[in-house]
Amino acid sequence: MNDKPNAEDRRAHLGFIEDAITRMANESTTLKAWLVPVVTAAYGYAIISSSWVIALVGIIATVVVGWQAAHYLRQERAYRALYAAAVTARTTTFDMDISPMLQRPTSIQANPTDGTQTPKRLSWGPVVRSWSIGGFFGVIIVGGIVIMIGVMLAQKCL
Repeated sequence: MNDKPNAEDRRAHLGFIEDAITRMANESTTLKAWLVPVVTAAYGYAIISSSWVIALVGIIATVVVGWQAAHYLRQERAYRALYAAAVTARTTTFDMDISPMLQRPTSIQANPTDGTQTPKRLSWGPVVRSWSIGGFFGVIIVGGIVIMIGVMLAQKCL
């Protein structure tokens, strides 16, 4: 029996991984699309009703949705690492388990100054600091904090 996968099996496997990557990216985009009108309404109502609590609700909603989007981005990056492993045949055909990608270094990053190499892991820090998470949700959170402080100052709560 031949255990070596044929080219069609490898293409199908890569297609499955690509589909998972696409689903993760689409879910993150959908979360952002739903968050913007919700937070806009919350912040707008906080300003109109002079309620810092409503602004805080908008901030909390942003943090919760941001955390979920960060989860999707981390999963997407893990599937990209699985894709790279599948292309180089370092994984078995039709293996969709990304847990090894989350636990071990996924690539080696060379230090340009001294030439040393360090493993690059799929940790939460780089995901949260990425432009698609930190940049997007950070601006919304900062805006909510500014609105909340403005409302509190108007009410002389501070």
